[in-house]
Amino acid sequence: MLAVSEVQGQQDLPSITLGFSGPSDVEEGDTIKLTISIDKALSSPLEGIAVYISQLGGSVHDGSYIKLKEIGYACPGYEDFENDRCFTIPAGKKSITVDIPTYPTTSFERDAKIHFGVRGGLPQYYYRNHYSLGSPYIVQATVRDGPDVKPEVTTVTLRVLDATAKEGSSRGAWLGLKLSKLGVFPYGGLTAGQSLRVPLVFSGGQPGTDFTLDMIGVPGGVTFDSATSTVTFTGPSSTEAFLDLRALDDADADDETVTVAVPEPVASGITGTVEGRRRGNGQIRLIDDDEPTDQQTEPQVAITAAAGGTEGTAATFTIQAHPAPKTPLPVSVTVDTVGDFGVAAGSRTVTIPTRGTATLTLSTTDDEVDEADGSVTLTVNAGDGYTVLSSRSSSTVAI
Repeated sequence: MLAVSEVQGQQDLPSITLGFSGPSDVEEGDTIKLTISIDKALSSPLEGIAVYISQLGGSVHDGSYIKLKEIGYACPGYEDFENDRCFTIPAGKKSITVDIPTYPTTSFERDAKIHFGVRGGLPQYYYRNHYSLGSPYIVQATVRDGPDVKPEVTTVTLRVLDATAKEGSSRGAWLGLKLSKLGVFPYGGLTAGQSLRVPLVFSGGQPGTDFTLDMIGVPGGVTFDSATSTVTFTGPSSTEAFLDLRALDDADADDETVTVAVPEPVASGITGTVEGRRRGNGQIRLIDDDEPTDQQTEPQVAITAAAGGTEGTAATFTIQAHPAPKTPLPVSVTVDTVGDFGVAAGSRTVTIPTRGTATLTLSTTDDEVDEADGSVTLTVNAGDGYTVLSSRSSSTVAI
């Protein structure tokens, strides 16, 4: 991405327009070909082109015709905005064509409009002021409902029923898992010879370190393995299970937010497909009962995300300070490289703004030479005004 200082100094920013290189009226299961264009080719890649994508109408029972996470990549600085997806136009190119796959539903649904709109393009949009808006910058495609089929789909849905757990309290947060089967109501659960393992994955905190996790009661045909945080339904089984999450006491005075998710369950003896879903954001607040001290006000800096993977694609690192600094915080980092991909190794300074998160983008070059794979490693160094979270002080992107 062009540096902000460079962009602000330019008088003639590249202008973004949207269009379609194929039909804008497709049947579910077909592919929409979205074209993102600029008015002039650039000498360096134009990264971080943000496009808001949403579905208007259509499938209300079986989910969306599109899957946002399969399109583009999460926008730097706006990772929590699920409908915003980012794209890159390579150096020397004036456009790219993005394949937007659509997915068939399993019942009769209304046709839908898929809305595409360029985000940003104005000076006040941080990370999005390195281009301007052309015409058109908003387009729509139509997805028509096609012939419907009725596959067998067994779903386990995760819900957070009580989203807070306080240290030292006998009352914790509650998680619920519910089995259902498409087109079967009421669903009686798994039958003999069927089993379903449902692992729970946590971020922002881990069982045994930040909290405990136990099953509530003894539902029929359901067991819980606390070592792996896995719930197993074995037929004949109940259709529901509930878990109690209780915060463990720690030495700091900070509240924490834990997020729970369900990856793909592991099925045995179940026909059709099996999928895990989460209702809501899956967040649980661990409320601390310690009094804050002066020593605990210094921000702790960590590398929370990294992306990249091939030469010619930038390696990006997200650096976070918690709590967010009251004034911009200079942080010393070191870049180490393996291989020759155009990234300069050495020390540099990243400034974390008062919102608490900064992104370091390291552009790589595609020299079209067949060479061994390499890597880019970012390490946060100790410095004044902050501490470093040792478990997240370094991150490597394979190139």
